[in-house]
Amino acid sequence: MKSLFLTFRPIYEESGISKKIIAQYNAFRSLGFDMKLCKMVIEKSGRYSYVIDDKVVCNLGKGVRAKISLYTKYKEIAEYVKKHNIKYVYIRYVLNATPSFLRFLSDLKESGAVLFLEIPTYPYDKELQNGIVSKVQLLVEKRCRKYFKKYIDRIITYTDLSHIYGVPCVNISNSVDINSIRLRHPKPHKGFVMVGVAQLAPWHGYDRIIRGISEYYKKGGKERVVFYIIGNGAKFIKEYQELSSELDVADHVYCEGMKSGGELDEYFDVADFAIGCLACHRKNVFKVKSLKNVEYASRGIPFIYSEMNDDFDNQSYVLKESADESPVDINKIIHFVNMLKMSPLEIRETIKNTLTWDAQMLKVSNVLKKITDEKN
Repeated sequence: MKSLFLTFRPIYEESGISKKIIAQYNAFRSLGFDMKLCKMVIEKSGRYSYVIDDKVVCNLGKGVRAKISLYTKYKEIAEYVKKHNIKYVYIRYVLNATPSFLRFLSDLKESGAVLFLEIPTYPYDKELQNGIVSKVQLLVEKRCRKYFKKYIDRIITYTDLSHIYGVPCVNISNSVDINSIRLRHPKPHKGFVMVGVAQLAPWHGYDRIIRGISEYYKKGGKERVVFYIIGNGAKFIKEYQELSSELDVADHVYCEGMKSGGELDEYFDVADFAIGCLACHRKNVFKVKSLKNVEYASRGIPFIYSEMNDDFDNQSYVLKESADESPVDINKIIHFVNMLKMSPLEIRETIKNTLTWDAQMLKVSNVLKKITDEKN
């Protein structure tokens, strides 16, 4: 089936989200889909474009014009779908619902394509409440999303909901291309080392770990504890550094910036424990299947998170934390790791047959087949 995987964001080698998109795309192709990838490209000149097969399909311009075009300019993509007789479009949603986006969906539907919309995080309203622009975007998005049921055949979700905005859901889990992630090879090191990898945001809750380290030493903790924060986000890095200094634990918390490839592997090799999301409650999300958790498991490292996630809630290498603002008990983490007897490979084995994109996209493919069979 001629298909299009549509993402409205650039693909970056070091980005976990980009790796996920490429893995999903490759999984569709391995399942037999004749699929193209439409992605955004930002040129060195500052020009934004949508590109398919390295060919510019839609020129969005530069600067403010380009940023406005992200929410208004879709005509050329719809024309590409019609011209190439594409019958299935998988859209990765980036909260960009506008009247123009609805017209785009309508054009795709009129061309005869089946439309699946992936919503990476749901609910997401609290992600759009910082600043006037985001609040206006949310108001527009709320007005427009109620019309999704007119055009979208299925919503792909990492929740257990049966419908979102009146559209039937396909429930899947976040997964990885397990062969692209190196298994952790623990190296001897001093002290107890934790690592957290994220595109930093409030809901990662790394401040709870920093406060926990402070409490650990106030209560007489003797172990040398180190927390490496891997990821971009200047605002949050500054906040973490200021908090660490304020609590007198600056020599225990290191903001290392974005790392990838062999550099990132080295951090996991000297880490004892990984930090997942500890504050999804800050955006009113209490049940979510975080990609971060799957990546940690694929590396073979125990980890902690505070949300509900039935892919991992009962795994012996997972420590659950309360969904609140309390400091994380570092002594409890150290004890948990000391008592855990699983090797990195044994942790990885728990997900290798289920939390892969081939397995998850097969669920999507089966639903698509059912829809197309009913139409024919």
